[in-house]
Amino acid sequence: MSKKHNTIFGTTENSNFILNMKMSTTYKIERILLVISVALMILGGAVWLFSGQSSNYIGMAFLACGAFATGLWYAISVWKTRTPILKNKSFFLIMGLALIATLSTLDSWSKVQSLYGNSGRFEGIIALISYFLLFLGATIIYEKKSINLILDTIVTAGVLNAIIALLQKTSIVYTPFRHLFSTAEENVFLPSGLVGSPIFLATLLVLINSVALFGTLFDENKKRSILYGFAVVLFAVVAPLTNSLVAFIGMPLSFIAVLIFAIFRKEKSAIIRCIIYMIMTAISFVTLTLTGVVGIKDLSIAFQDGYYFLFISGPYSSRNADGAGLYQMGFEIAKKILGDFSMDTHYWLLGTGPDCLGFPQFITEKYFDLTVIPNSLDKIYNQYLNLACSQGIFALIGYVAVIALSLKKGLSKIRTFFKENNWHTQALTISVIVYTVVTMFSVSTIYVAPFFWIMAGLLNADFHDADKVEPRK
Repeated sequence: MSKKHNTIFGTTENSNFILNMKMSTTYKIERILLVISVALMILGGAVWLFSGQSSNYIGMAFLACGAFATGLWYAISVWKTRTPILKNKSFFLIMGLALIATLSTLDSWSKVQSLYGNSGRFEGIIALISYFLLFLGATIIYEKKSINLILDTIVTAGVLNAIIALLQKTSIVYTPFRHLFSTAEENVFLPSGLVGSPIFLATLLVLINSVALFGTLFDENKKRSILYGFAVVLFAVVAPLTNSLVAFIGMPLSFIAVLIFAIFRKEKSAIIRCIIYMIMTAISFVTLTLTGVVGIKDLSIAFQDGYYFLFISGPYSSRNADGAGLYQMGFEIAKKILGDFSMDTHYWLLGTGPDCLGFPQFITEKYFDLTVIPNSLDKIYNQYLNLACSQGIFALIGYVAVIALSLKKGLSKIRTFFKENNWHTQALTISVIVYTVVTMFSVSTIYVAPFFWIMAGLLNADFHDADKVEPRK
């Protein structure tokens, strides 16, 4: 008796290929769509950079295409495998974040801007929903070879950004940070890679560094180990060149965390190699700092990025700033938005609207042109304050809850790292932890955030060696 194939409404078997698709094919499509999404982000950043930032919203369009395709396949996979999403806490948290973002958009200062995002930022609700879909798509990754391919793509993206950054530093490739506003006479050539800002580039590199370091220390594939080792060396050179506090905090944190895991695993070779990488990175940071090549220039970078580059923030004024640093200014702006505005008191609930942080600043200052307001920012360089101000307190709570749940699942699998060579979960756990720390001094951006959301989603996945377990039914 021949095998009966499922059909919908009595249609032909060929028209119902999704229903009758083998699970191996399902897994393949899952990983391919996520890889394509990462590749599209690299392409979008490249088009934006090499077009002189004239290709507005191209990155958002690329992101949306990859993410919505991934989200569609997530829905198909859940339906096909009968996955019990009603018991999936991460799914409900993501749906909650999507709902809050929607309500915040409907209550926004500018619904159009909250939809598409500010020109140069592109983090409207389309981008936010795309992040959530990438997260969900990553949660259904099943085979270990899938996660290997995804992480290979992410590390490669970091390498490409670092190479572009080196070319920018040597003035071979264009950088919007050739000068800083406070040192206009000086050629600094700060690298921004394909992500738009030195601060964002540092955020991307420290996010990926833990994965690269874990991979080169513990992966049994020699080619992957070599690629990841090259990435670690490259990041060690490029990260300090960003002149960002994120690099000076995130890189040491990444190395220390990985070293602790290596010590507990009691592998002398991994410990020694990790220490060598640490020393090499420390020499890079110290040498470049002592020679005056690098320093902490976050305030100048932020205003260069926001005003002189994107024309979406007010100019810097040392008189009006009263010596305040970038992060102190962020706290002051957050204080006003969340509590000091006499005209409106609802910002704590739904925020100003996605990517609309600038509006209440210039309204309060009785101006209607943001670019003439000294020391205004379109982003608070603290992801948590920025989220609370732009989407409200409940968005912040949901965001923290997603991270906490992902880390809980990652930390619960630590023992497998010591019993078998399952380094992926531990690497992702450290990467997410490092990201949560450094984004106290950085903020979400369209060319970095997708990497984080994919990694956080992978922490919620239950992946295995395909030849050791039975396929999902």
